[in-house]
Amino acid sequence: MSIRTQLSEILGFVTFDWLGYADLSMQTQKELSCRFPEAVFVLKSQRGKADTTIEPVPNEWCAKPGLPTLMYLPVPNGSADEVLLERHIKHWVETRDWDDAREAGFWLYTAYRRALPNRMHYLADRIMNLELAFGSELYEAKLRQTIKGILSISDPAFNWEPYLKRMAGEQRL
Repeated sequence: MSIRTQLSEILGFVTFDWLGYADLSMQTQKELSCRFPEAVFVLKSQRGKADTTIEPVPNEWCAKPGLPTLMYLPVPNGSADEVLLERHIKHWVETRDWDDAREAGFWLYTAYRRALPNRMHYLADRIMNLELAFGSELYEAKLRQTIKGILSISDPAFNWEPYLKRMAGEQRL
């Protein structure tokens, strides 16, 4: 079985046209425009940069309009250790990851950003916006969903203990 066939099966494509960089780099923009009439050409200096002018659309992950774009990004759905999940929930519900008396906090927020792959850091920031997005009545349910997603994709060897005990990750404002 060819790599093309395997890749199309994995991605679930019925028809999969293979294009290599050599196919595209050897043609002029006019030729490419004829070949791909729907294509939008981007300056080389702008490749890879997100279009910040596009307004986020409310969806299944957040139905309230006008929030930061990260609130509309998907929340992973996976399994997590229930005992650890409950400890994380308890920490957030009791402290909001902040200690007013000491004016310090962000222990677990820091841990999430360290344990998550870079492309998933938005999940840590999502926690900071949950009450704004869902109100106090849905806060805990959405917190549970987000933390479960975080724990399901975080490095399983990550040591949460120093952060849960507030011994690591402390930040002051």
